[in-house]
Amino acid sequence: MNANVYMPPYLLVLARRLGWDEPTRHEYVVRSPDVEVAARIIWFECGSSDDVLLQINTNPALHAGAFAVRYRICTGWHAIDPLTTEVDVAREAARLEPWLARHWFTTTADRRRFRQAHPECSGYSWKRLREEGPPHQYEPSRS
Repeated sequence: MNANVYMPPYLLVLARRLGWDEPTRHEYVVRSPDVEVAARIIWFECGSSDDVLLQINTNPALHAGAFAVRYRICTGWHAIDPLTTEVDVAREAARLEPWLARHWFTTTADRRRFRQAHPECSGYSWKRLREEGPPHQYEPSRS
């Protein structure tokens, strides 16, 4: 990881517990002539949008989704409870594993099992995502 790019340490641990490689930080600055201060949107990605991508958004609060559009799968967005300790990370990794673990997208058999467990997450293309949105919309954390 580039030492000049800040990543909350728990994000790396959470991604690894879910079986993903190190997240890459992305940033988009929104400027508007009506607003004096620009808004900064920061998110992290593991994988590739050409294959399987885990995206972790930091605003308005932590939430993540896996996009395997190549295989017509989209998990939608899942809230991530605050992560301040290793216990928090372990708890959230266990809770999110049925949706966001990398192993669900590795083989044809794994993807079939995921589709059977989550039929609402099947049949997604980039077009469908643009038109309908993901199957699970972001909802604020339960905490």
